[in-house]
Amino acid sequence: MTTPPSAGDALTYTATVSAPGTAASGTQTASTSASSALGSFGAGASSAKAGNSASVSWNLTNDPVYGTGTYTATVTISAT
Repeated sequence: MTTPPSAGDALTYTATVSAPGTAASGTQTASTSASSALGSFGAGASSAKAGNSASVSWNLTNDPVYGTGTYTATVTISAT
């Protein structure tokens, strides 16, 4: 959403990450020009043998200026 139809329109998200990870704090606003971490893991952290979980909940402003139809967004997930 480079130019939203109305001021205040935003695609926002809230992340959850199970221990030993830490999710980003609060609701974040998605950006087309900057990246942001959904979660982080401290030095030496390792996952549980059964694995760990994370999720992202997305929210797009309900603005009648947006036309009906299908909207898509690409999310890139990386681990370093």
